Amino acid sequence: MNAEEKSIKTLWKIKKIFDKHNIEYWLDEGTLLGAVREKKIIKWDHDIDLGAWITTIPKIIPLFDEIRKEDIEVG
Repeated sequence: MNAEEKSIKTLWKIKKIFDKHNIEYWLDEGTLLGAVREKKIIKWDHDIDLGAWITTIPKIIPLFDEIRKEDIEVG
């Protein structure tokens, strides 16, 4: 699996978790740029950038363990 495929798989995992917990989020920074400009993950972008409302942070932080169980690094 190449980096782009891995990033897409990771996004789907995060989407599933966030949707289950009704977390509103969006693509941000390099991930958003790639989606809009390239219609894909930029090949040299090796992370995923997501944004969320500051009011949802207390709902997101407790999900870190669930996200890590999916073998996703949270930083």
